[in-house]
Amino acid sequence: MTPRGRWFLLAPFALAGLVLLVWYGVWRAGAAAMRAALADFAADEAADGGAVAHAPMRARGFPFFLRGEADDFSIARGKYRLDAETVYLHASPFDLRRIVFSSAPSLRLQTPSGVWTIRTEGARASIEQAEGAWLFKAEAARLEGVSGETRVSTGRGVVNVAPDAAGAYRISFRILGADIRNARGDTSIARLDAALTAANEPPRLAIHALDGEIGPARLGLSGALARDGAGFAAGRLDASIENPASLLEALTVLGAVKPDKARTIEAGLALLGAAGGGRIAAPVEFANGETKLAGVKIASAPRLGQP
Repeated sequence: MTPRGRWFLLAPFALAGLVLLVWYGVWRAGAAAMRAALADFAADEAADGGAVAHAPMRARGFPFFLRGEADDFSIARGKYRLDAETVYLHASPFDLRRIVFSSAPSLRLQTPSGVWTIRTEGARASIEQAEGAWLFKAEAARLEGVSGETRVSTGRGVVNVAPDAAGAYRISFRILGADIRNARGDTSIARLDAALTAANEPPRLAIHALDGEIGPARLGLSGALARDGAGFAAGRLDASIENPASLLEALTVLGAVKPDKARTIEAGLALLGAAGGGRIAAPVEFANGETKLAGVKIASAPRLGQP
């Protein structure tokens, strides 16, 4: 074979080798940028009062894809902490402004009310950098959580979090097919949609719209709450409630209403519902550590910023 013939034979392999070498450089640069993005996210959390910790990230998947793996991953903020044995990060080497991450088979969530083990099969979350801030989105086909005697399972769920002015966050979510069971009973939430704005300093919550279906009950809320001097929620929400008995049952299971008070409250709500043809349109007022619907006390007021 002549030298020219050998060149034509070897040229495709040489070209493939060159392309692979260039791609390897791009892939390594992408892996480095992914590590830098993770470090930036941790720094942003630290500046906002949180803490992110993990083992050094490993890059996997060359030449077909780019995936990062970080063991012993944790995010802590105040009295809350989320731990994962391994977190997987997926991104395009050409655009690392958006990173998708997952963890299987479970997460461990520590809260002031207990420790939850959450199964995360099929769950995905993403962080995306836009205009100097991080946008967060999480989606799951199904979640299961256990803490002591309490079990919670949901169908499809979506959560979006984006920064707002003055240290606040815009939050929207949709949860379908949630079932809750504990020592107080069990309840089902067919659908819950909400659009909120929340801030920590000072603690405040604006509910732009909250709409839910809880058994036969239909709930709508909007309004604003802030923390009073004793740490309780204070403010007013405008409520629209159909079939309030089912809602009261759910609040009892959730611990917002004490079982020994449920019958009295139910009687008061029945009168209000009868006057409105089965529907209550009235303010929910939070003041002095109490929650009142149309003047009827239904529960203690929740605490804001200090669970």
